[in-house]
Amino acid sequence: MTDTTPRTGAPLLAAAQAQKHVTHNEALYQFDAFLCARFLDRDLSAPPSSPADGDTYLVKAAGSGAWTGQDGNIAYCADGAWRFYAPFQGLAAFVADESRLVVFDGTAWVDYASLMVLQNVPLVGVNTTASAPNLLAVQSNAVLFTDVPTGSGGSGDVRATLSKQAAGNTASFLFQDAFSGRAEVGLAGDDNFHFKVSPDGSSWTDAIQIAAASGTATIASADINGGTIDGAAVGASTPSSGAFTTLTASAAAALSPANASVTLAPTGTGTVSIAPATAGALNNMVIGAATPLAATFTSFQSNAFKDNKSAAQTTVQTDVNGRLLVGPNGGFSTAINVGGNVGGFQIAGTNASANMSNIRFTASATSGGAMNLGHSRAAAIGSFGVLSAGDQLGVINFAGDDGASYSTVGAQIRGLAIAGGTISTGIVPGQLVFAAMNPSGTLTDLCKVDSNAGLTVSTQVSTPKVTSNAAGALDLATSGGTQFEVAHTASAVNYLQATGSASGAGTATLAAAGGDASIDIALSPKGSGAVRLGTVANGSVATALSSLGPTGAHTTVQEWFAVKNASGVVRYIPAF
Repeated sequence: MTDTTPRTGAPLLAAAQAQKHVTHNEALYQFDAFLCARFLDRDLSAPPSSPADGDTYLVKAAGSGAWTGQDGNIAYCADGAWRFYAPFQGLAAFVADESRLVVFDGTAWVDYASLMVLQNVPLVGVNTTASAPNLLAVQSNAVLFTDVPTGSGGSGDVRATLSKQAAGNTASFLFQDAFSGRAEVGLAGDDNFHFKVSPDGSSWTDAIQIAAASGTATIASADINGGTIDGAAVGASTPSSGAFTTLTASAAAALSPANASVTLAPTGTGTVSIAPATAGALNNMVIGAATPLAATFTSFQSNAFKDNKSAAQTTVQTDVNGRLLVGPNGGFSTAINVGGNVGGFQIAGTNASANMSNIRFTASATSGGAMNLGHSRAAAIGSFGVLSAGDQLGVINFAGDDGASYSTVGAQIRGLAIAGGTISTGIVPGQLVFAAMNPSGTLTDLCKVDSNAGLTVSTQVSTPKVTSNAAGALDLATSGGTQFEVAHTASAVNYLQATGSASGAGTATLAAAGGDASIDIALSPKGSGAVRLGTVANGSVATALSSLGPTGAHTTVQEWFAVKNASGVVRYIPAF
């Protein structure tokens, strides 16, 4: 036989033991510590300074002072001294400073609630009495369901599940006024999803029903700010087809509140069509509000707009890439490559009127209609990126059908940012280039206009022919440089006229012309230069001169100037 009890280790009285009261009292102290155990604190590792008899603590590691070596034991104060007892499995205690009931599981202290498992409880009532068929009853102003986070071993989700026995049963949420039904949401008597309402709990209206098989929503009726969408006109004749065929307003309908939005979103390859009834008209359709940003159309699908004429008349539509197309209905559904580019806006037609684009400006001002072309090196729309010399400002291409496509450019006008000036705020030095395709199929620059070189006309870029320079003079040049220049003189009335001759005439004329009766022609060399005139060798004129002057005088002259008078007679002047 041992000296202590097997569970609590309380001391036992021995046979014929002297001073039995000492052992008996010690056992009573131990039972006082264990029975209805109450820990004032379980977070202290050192004893309090002035404990009262009966104060009980759970020693936290590492114990110090009078609690040294007593980690995890129960410290019980009696007669001003500490007694220590080891807990045993199943011992329950109330932690006073935490208001928590804990149990020792043989290794550690755990919350008593974590050991409680409720299974197959017939009734549960929270703040009320539960009774069949409501086996769970809760009387509360709010009910909270929250997730078990992943850090605590949960999934982070929260889901309430209602499961019914079969398709003909009901799984729903019922909303009541004083236990009288007013609304119900869920699977009510079938597998379709219902939104039902009732004014009295007896008469019910299936306001919205969503078919489980197709997802089609059937709406009993709808009131849009006084305009009613008739239930018979909403939905196709066969509701399962999943399409609205007609929306009919009994009066002028408006959105409420004023800034409400309406979304018409087809699925798959479906379309949204806005059209009048047969032989009707679509009138007073306003696109956008007074402030355009308040209401805008983001895209139009095929045949978005037609005029009120025949089906072959002009429509506005977009293709699958969002390009805006204006052209005859049924004949222009895909953008065309014109001049090597497929533009975002195209107009097509079979007559001049359909192909014209008119820009009109009406105001009491000097301004007129304008077409603006611009270019930025910015990476995003709305930002800015300065251009470099040679960058295009804009291009107008003239293309024709070559039998295979419209992609070949026959003529072109380009605006360029040019060198010779710095591009900065408010300053973009520019140049206009006019180009045309030659018979060999090469697009060639023929004319350039800019503020540096003025007007340049050329057969190709590297061979200029006519240039107006900065001084106001006109230069005639080849690829080797300027060959002839017409200088500027203020208020000039006299000028030099060069006239060519027809084939066989043999005479090209350089003559003075202008307002004066007599005009001299001056040939002025520069510096020590000379005016050079062509001469004729002596041998070629010997016969013609043999009868002129002293006999043999002409033989000493080696070269002659040949001069023809107005009558065409040639005269010879010796060149010494």
